[in-house]
Amino acid sequence: NELEMFQGRQPSSERIAAYIAGELQKAITTPGVRVSRVSAWESEDSCATYIVA
Repeated sequence: NELEMFQGRQPSSERIAAYIAGELQKAITTPGVRVSRVSAWESEDSCATYIVA
C-alpha cells in the first residue's frame, strides 16, 4: 500500500488490473487501438481480469 495509486485501498488483483488498463490506455496513441482487457495473476490458477467498457 506504499504506492500512491493504492493509498487507502488494498492493492487487490482487481484494482491492479484496472490501474494497468487505465495506464496502458493513456499511453496508446495509435488511432483505433485500445485496451480491451487486462489480467492480473495472483498465482498459477487465480487471476482477476478487468474488461474495459
